[in-house]
Amino acid sequence: MATMAGWVLLAVTAASGAQPTDVTHEAVCGLKALFTMERSYLQENDRYELSTETLGFLPLPCPDATRPPTSGNNSIGGCQFVFTILSATQDLEQLKAPEALRAEALGVGPRVEGLRFVLDSKGSITREDTGAPVPYPDCEAWRREADPLWRYHDAVSEHDCTSGPYHPNHPCMQGFADLAELARAGVGVAQKEYAENPTARELAPPEHPTPTMRLCRLLASPARGAETIDTLERNGQLLSTVLSPHCNTEGLRVALPRIFRRFDAVCPGEHCLELLALARDVQLPGLEELLRTHASRVADAVLLQPPNARLKYLHQVTGVSYLDLSPLVQTLEGKWEGLRHVGRVRPEPLLLALLDRARRAHPELAPRVALLHELWGLETASDATFRAWTVSTLPCTELDDALALKVTLPRLHFIAEAQARCQKGSLGILERYTATLPPRDVMKVLEPLTAEHLNWMRNHLGLNEPERAEALVDWVVDRQPKLLEALRITVPVAQRLLSRRNVKRLGGRARVLNSLLRSSNGRHGTIEADAWRLLYKEAIQSTHSSYLVRELASRLLPPEEKKMLLAGLLRSPDASIRAAAAAGLADTKVDGIPREAARACLEELRPQLLCLQRLVERLGPPPPGKRFFPYVGYGVDPAPSLKSPKPLSPPQLLEHYCVRLEEESRDCPSACSGAVLDAEAHSRLEAAAGESVPYPEALRACVYSGL
Repeated sequence: MATMAGWVLLAVTAASGAQPTDVTHEAVCGLKALFTMERSYLQENDRYELSTETLGFLPLPCPDATRPPTSGNNSIGGCQFVFTILSATQDLEQLKAPEALRAEALGVGPRVEGLRFVLDSKGSITREDTGAPVPYPDCEAWRREADPLWRYHDAVSEHDCTSGPYHPNHPCMQGFADLAELARAGVGVAQKEYAENPTARELAPPEHPTPTMRLCRLLASPARGAETIDTLERNGQLLSTVLSPHCNTEGLRVALPRIFRRFDAVCPGEHCLELLALARDVQLPGLEELLRTHASRVADAVLLQPPNARLKYLHQVTGVSYLDLSPLVQTLEGKWEGLRHVGRVRPEPLLLALLDRARRAHPELAPRVALLHELWGLETASDATFRAWTVSTLPCTELDDALALKVTLPRLHFIAEAQARCQKGSLGILERYTATLPPRDVMKVLEPLTAEHLNWMRNHLGLNEPERAEALVDWVVDRQPKLLEALRITVPVAQRLLSRRNVKRLGGRARVLNSLLRSSNGRHGTIEADAWRLLYKEAIQSTHSSYLVRELASRLLPPEEKKMLLAGLLRSPDASIRAAAAAGLADTKVDGIPREAARACLEELRPQLLCLQRLVERLGPPPPGKRFFPYVGYGVDPAPSLKSPKPLSPPQLLEHYCVRLEEESRDCPSACSGAVLDAEAHSRLEAAAGESVPYPEALRACVYSGL
């Protein structure tokens, strides 16, 4: 086995043309290695591989790092031989045949030119000119003789050798020492691999270490690095050394504090942000305090950068993500992406300093920056600032940011003022608070809104709560009477609505009563029972409308209470009032109708029913069957069919008959100020009056079943 000194001599000699031992060993050992790799590939992939690159086969080059030229991905040069994979079958049935794998090593050097060795799938190697099998030599001994870097290659194979530092006796250090010595001796293969391995260059430098190397090499320590800083600083090389590529972490941690000692000489300056980024990368202790202390200078350094480079530098210096920093960097150019977008970052002194410069450069951002400080909990913006934001400078897309700030009555008022420009956003925010505000505050806050906008907010004012309804009833009448449709009607609310003040505004007492008592179709909010009775009594005492009497009398109340409330109307000198009250009682199945009231209704019914009987005589008797209400459910198309109509079935004939009767009966006189009574109600009137009025059987047939 050759010593290192001997290897230096041997490698230099080999570079001039001489080769160690038997040169044919290169061919045989190379083919043996190729066969081993092919067999391994076969086990994993069930086939042989034709490409030397895919296979990973790389024979030793010449000591000067050269290889014979080749063509095709199935060939690769070693030193004196070119290795070629001639065939590599992918057919599973032929894998055991000798021809399944064939490779050759062809001599191209001066002493071996023309020599050809052939490998088959059995691992047999033959020499072509003799046809005789060639025995395997000791390939490990040959490799150590032919490869001057075998210790280095073995160490890299086992330990990787890319980190460091290592103990002087570590295999990587021994391999690096061999590599560096052969590189200095001019061995091409060593020079090539040395140039490609930065760790080797650091740990085994080719020359006496300079101060820069002592500071920045992998073996540097804080103690050894500190010894060189004075020298580098005296020579004016400290800054360039720190900024040089590949200066290691320990060296930077020693040197950067010395540079930052005179911070005003560094920032703002050409390399200020680059140095701070290095400090962030090596996790320099005290960096955050440094940025707090010199935030103003660092902010100036950021502004000295081109606009398209500021985000990158700020990310490198602060460690904050690009996504969070981007909205803040936009403010430096007068652009604002929204309060909550800019406020995603923490309020560090450097970022606050940048915002202050953005505010001074772009005065229109001043209200936004002040509110951003409030969002961060640094200070509370004034009401004037908030109003300037909402009314004067605010794009509508930003108004929702108000939800992240403190909400006060003046601020809600300003948001209401913004509805002139930002209708949807303004009302959307107000809806979150108005239902819980005291009534007096609701009136103040919503003062800027139009009557139509108030109507849009009807479900967010809490008007169905009794106490709020009572406090807001006058305000509703004054600002938007349509809100009465959402107002809960309690006794105090009903009394306020019937007050002289509100009756005058709503069109008169009769109109108010008529509107409230006919609210069963949802035109008003909930009417409490006591309030309804109050309105009922008020209407009964003041009404002169037989139609309203009929409607009131048809309401579902306890029979005795209803008769008590209607007692005066049932004895009214106006026959139409008596008739309407009697019809309502009969229609709701209340017995004990006074005789005079029942007779008044029957008198009005006589001409109506006589007219109907004449229509029945003309139309004929109703068809058989029952009439059912025509519900239209989901998936039913109510439109008439375009096809020819089918003959009507009996129920449809009855429906057709009844519809025609109803249409033609419109010309008959009305009776008892309402719809025609059904047969049961008619019988109840007859019993109360003690007389009879004929009831057409057709009307009985046209009553809907199941209702």
